[in-house]
Amino acid sequence: MLSIIAWNSIQDAELQSLQKIVAIVGIVDQVKADAALTVWALHKMGIKVTLLTGDNSRTAEATAKKVGITEVFAEVLPNQKKDKINQLQERGLKVAMVGDGVNDSPALATANVGIAIATGSDVAIESAGIVLVQNRLIDVVSAIRLSKATVRRIRINLFFAFIYNSIGIPIAAGVLQPLGISIQPWMAAAAMAMSSVSVVTSSLFLKNFKKPTEQSLQTPEFNKFMSTIEETEVVVYKGLEESFYQSVPTQRKSSPNNAFSKNRRLRIDRSKTANKRSKRKIFLENNDLEKDLIMQI
Repeated sequence: MLSIIAWNSIQDAELQSLQKIVAIVGIVDQVKADAALTVWALHKMGIKVTLLTGDNSRTAEATAKKVGITEVFAEVLPNQKKDKINQLQERGLKVAMVGDGVNDSPALATANVGIAIATGSDVAIESAGIVLVQNRLIDVVSAIRLSKATVRRIRINLFFAFIYNSIGIPIAAGVLQPLGISIQPWMAAAAMAMSSVSVVTSSLFLKNFKKPTEQSLQTPEFNKFMSTIEETEVVVYKGLEESFYQSVPTQRKSSPNNAFSKNRRLRIDRSKTANKRSKRKIFLENNDLEKDLIMQI
């Protein structure tokens, strides 16, 4: 977000302290209409959603609250996006990256699955393995569901092909001929052809796959999620550092002199080399306070 502040300038040096803000203009990107629905659907599928952005922490937190994302990495450089994906992969996680900008291309190429939007940059499209043609985030859910259905059908086909061949090949080789059970060569060839036909027929069941739509996903559970989305606690990391800001729910009525007002934010700085028993510094930042409060835990 870009903020433009216009000052009512006073020429007299003695009156410089009386300068006042006369206008603030904010410019911010609009969140896609189906972004919150997409995030909710991914959560229901057991997929954790993290926001990696080059925007400042306040803008990133505001965006995350609008769509229900609980973990944000703000002020991240393009190479840091790639490094973060590498960190997740080293932990044994499968990572899918969705992006449309030039600065997303290293991360798209590094992720296990890179998903680009067709209206994005050419570099991002070339780096991704999947391209969303219709510029709808809800198609991310469709792509994942379709891929899972395809893998499930492949496993079913392999299972039945293994059973089919395990029975048919020994019989065609004459293993059961002492028992009077044998087949002619043409029968074995026909059985092998039927095996291929059965696999193709089974795969055609994928035509019954129904693409999820906004109407089908907007259930009462999603409406309940949207009613409480503003209460989402967001953890905002700055870059790839260990320090992060976390929104804290209000526990008291806000007032000008209340240090625990609604607009407070929590920052926790943790050292990478410190052990679990070491002390941590917590800084409470409040718009109503002139100074930060510092507590030791």
